Amino acid sequence: MRPISQASRVVSPSLLSHVGSQPLAGNGARAGVGALAVAAAAGTDGTPASDGASAIVGGRTALLSDESGDAGRGASSTTLRRWAATSGTGRKYQATAIVNPIIATPNAGRAKRIELPPARARLPISASCPGRYHAPMELPSATRAMRIGAPHSRLTLETVALPSLGPQQVLLEVSACGVCRTDLHVLDGELPHARYPVTPGHEIVGRVLAVGGPDVPFEAGERVGVPWLGFTCGECRYCKLGLENLCERAGFTGCTLDGGYAEHAIADARYCFRIPDRYDDAHAAPLLCAGLIGYRAYEAAGDGRNLGLYGFGAAAHLLAQMARAQGRQVFAFTRRGDDAAQRFALELGAVWAGDSESVPPEELDAAILFAPVGALVPAALAATRKGGRVVCAGIHMSDIPSFPYSLLWGERTVTSVANLTREDGREFMRIAADVDLAPAIERYALADANVALDRLRAGKLRGAAVLTTG
Repeated sequence: MRPISQASRVVSPSLLSHVGSQPLAGNGARAGVGALAVAAAAGTDGTPASDGASAIVGGRTALLSDESGDAGRGASSTTLRRWAATSGTGRKYQATAIVNPIIATPNAGRAKRIELPPARARLPISASCPGRYHAPMELPSATRAMRIGAPHSRLTLETVALPSLGPQQVLLEVSACGVCRTDLHVLDGELPHARYPVTPGHEIVGRVLAVGGPDVPFEAGERVGVPWLGFTCGECRYCKLGLENLCERAGFTGCTLDGGYAEHAIADARYCFRIPDRYDDAHAAPLLCAGLIGYRAYEAAGDGRNLGLYGFGAAAHLLAQMARAQGRQVFAFTRRGDDAAQRFALELGAVWAGDSESVPPEELDAAILFAPVGALVPAALAATRKGGRVVCAGIHMSDIPSFPYSLLWGERTVTSVANLTREDGREFMRIAADVDLAPAIERYALADANVALDRLRAGKLRGAAVLTTG
């Protein structure tokens, strides 16, 4: 718990509301509610607001009011709580959360609202009587989601109850969620650890509506991204070796944990990322898997100049841009006859594009396979120089056919990448902030998730599909 005023401590949290005739407390009273809410401090003795009553929100101070009712810009919130405290002098205060993103101030004994920019507006605050502040809306207890009930079935739109938040969790209002090939593997029953029914989607962009505890590092109203890796145990041998991507009891968003094909989502804040401001919500979504897994595969491929990309979809089209920005030559391999994908690769800076059975004009230093086709492994080995690497980036692949040892000989290596680590995510987001990536997206309404998945399966997407809820 964080202090409410100097030499004071929080003594009891409870549900909203502040009911009474007292205006905001004065004399520099400060309400500390961590990442939970913007707060208004109220004195039980009716002291009028003065001397910069304020709220501390995640380390940021929002001036609330002076006697004239003026207010400064504050952080936003939708968390509805009241915190009571007693100062070191014995004076009692209340700090009442104000819903996002309005700060209430007194004016001639009546509640007044000061609205922040509409883009951040969520829930209003209203005045029902002089001196009374209350929130007319509560946090959602259920959400609409596109769900899969069993393998090989279509997604259906359902209303799903939202569980209570754990101390490390956040409740998000989802604005966008990318559609990934892994979602097809979940639908097709190809991932043995998947649970059903489940809400797919692991490229989630949303804004925090509520947090489960004071240690959550995000503020209400803040934009965050949720990736595939949603939980690790921290206790197994892999976690202790720093290989959390291989955790034996990991949780995966949209597979073993409900994901982002929904209007709201709950996620473990420890596995969420801040997203660079240069990307809007829909264009940020593909960064959270296509970008992150692509980056891990890119690192595994080494720093050779000639990079082959097999399968030119959501991940490859982002990785091609990053490789070109770092001075590498990209060779793009697509399905036979996919002239549109080959043109797309050349538009993004590839020096050559052809079908996966073609021989590139130069030997590759490394090849990354995004297409889940095992037959591409020997083809990529044949195109790669001695000492080169072939990286399998998918979570599922068809069987690899037998091939002559001569393709592997010469110290060529074949490896895979599995999941991601949080450090991968942080490092990639730093790169994405510096490199002006241009995700190509097709937007779909949440209810059209099946259409987006069908187009992905058919190879008809240019870049990535993104579900939006707005």
